[in-house]
Amino acid sequence: MRRYIFEEWTIVEIFHTQARIDDAGAMATFTAPIPTDLISALDLKESCFVMEYEDETRTLRWVGTDCRQVVCFTLTDISAPDAAKVQEKIESITYFADETFIYAVCAALNVRFSSRKPIQH
Repeated sequence: MRRYIFEEWTIVEIFHTQARIDDAGAMATFTAPIPTDLISALDLKESCFVMEYEDETRTLRWVGTDCRQVVCFTLTDISAPDAAKVQEKIESITYFADETFIYAVCAALNVRFSSRKPIQH
């Protein structure tokens, strides 16, 4: 699991996990913390992604697959309006990697991430 923090004044964080679809043990570990309805909505036989925002926990999850592996990016303690901005930005992206997702979040929330220290625009 990788963890990214963006701003000192906020506690919005991104957690990234992934697993190979053909590894049953890794898939069991991967799916355990993800709501069942979100995993059920994902078609592992075609390249796709699903997103879900949970008001109660203020959590946005993006789960995607390329038919070989699945990835999950979880943003914690994010407001509903900010989650909507992130969802809009993410939906326009066709290729996902850690950096691509992080840059989309940065653009949506108008923040900049540096490997040394998070910096606000």
